[in-house]
Amino acid sequence: MNTSLLTAALGRRRVAAVALAGVLLVASTGAAEAAKVYTNATRIYACVNTSSKVARIVVPVNGKTACKSRERLVSWAKSGVQGPAGSQGPAGPEGPAGDTGPAGPAGQQGDAGPQGPKGDTGAAGADGVAGPAGPAGPQGDAGPQGPKGDTGAAGAHGVDGATGPAGATGATGPAGPNGDTGATGATGPAGATGATGPAGPKGDTGAAGATGATGPAGPAGPQGAQGPTGTLTGAVIVQGTASTSASTVKSASATASCAAGKVVLGGGAIVTTTDTPDKVEITASYPSATGTWTATGSALIARGKTWTVKAYAICTP
Repeated sequence: MNTSLLTAALGRRRVAAVALAGVLLVASTGAAEAAKVYTNATRIYACVNTSSKVARIVVPVNGKTACKSRERLVSWAKSGVQGPAGSQGPAGPEGPAGDTGPAGPAGQQGDAGPQGPKGDTGAAGADGVAGPAGPAGPQGDAGPQGPKGDTGAAGAHGVDGATGPAGATGATGPAGPNGDTGATGATGPAGATGATGPAGPKGDTGAAGATGATGPAGPAGPQGAQGPTGTLTGAVIVQGTASTSASTVKSASATASCAAGKVVLGGGAIVTTTDTPDKVEITASYPSATGTWTATGSALIARGKTWTVKAYAICTP
């Protein structure tokens, strides 16, 4: 029976409501209300107004207050204790079939239970059978000679030998050198100044003085006329393999080599980049061998850019 129907029924039957409230108050569940823990599966709960004694059926939720401030929570078991069997009464007339009551609301899902304890760790399995030994590996190369060992500690001082017999007296030595000259005596008083002597002859010419500092360089002279164009009959230009580097490489070299038996007459290089041209330059270009020309470049390019240096050799035919 829902709350509205129970309230209406109690309103029509005041005496029955008071009697029911009296029964419910006997089964007051003050402890359950304080703890907010309810057992809806085995008990029926109702809130009774403390003034009007009107009761209403409730389905309380764990952790929440079931009744209002002026109501008292009561409950009773859904199944009472079975009493003794009474004597069979006379059969009453069959009453009309009652209307089917509405289905009650679905109860709330209970809280999930706590996680069970972790199971014990299983015993370790037995060790497997050891496999056969593998073949011996080849003998490694001899290691480098170890560093020179530290100098050993000095040996203990030997026992002093016995004093030998005194030698014969030697011959008398030569006379010693003369002693140092004694200190100079005090200077006597100055004599009177003599008459001026005649002028001496003219002295010799003195030595030449040191050369003065070099003066500044004069202005450059006019450029001469261009000479006739030279020829290298049969000379061969060989392009070397380009060396491409990332931005992290600041210096790199490339070479160009003549064919076997040929001699390099000259050479050159070129350096390029995916960045701006001012970020790279040729720092060296020279013949590094009889038949090889080497070029070295440097770069200071942005991250993610690349640069390339390539050498050229002019070889004899």
